[in-house]
Amino acid sequence: MKTQIDALRARFAEVLGKADTQEKLEEVRVAFLGKKGEITGLLKGLRDLAPEEKKQAGQLINELKTEVEVAIAKRGDELRAAAEEAAVKGARRYNPTIPSRTEKGSYHP
Repeated sequence: MKTQIDALRARFAEVLGKADTQEKLEEVRVAFLGKKGEITGLLKGLRDLAPEEKKQAGQLINELKTEVEVAIAKRGDELRAAAEEAAVKGARRYNPTIPSRTEKGSYHP
């Protein structure tokens, strides 16, 4: 079981590095944490283990699940920050010294 968890951890790190958009990150989240995800499959496989092995394997799987959740949240924050930075760089800045194109003010009633 430990070798499966280590292999899954390595595969997750590889896939997470390739997720460069929010959509791809969501696909990674679903693939690993979703209802039919790989970590969920490991948790379902616990029922086939001996009671002594269940405790240790369950702890390892839960640690992996926590690591995956934290890594996905961190990567999501990085992607959002990069998108905001790109939006700010691409946006036109407001310049208060440029004259207005519309009429200034209005008539007082």
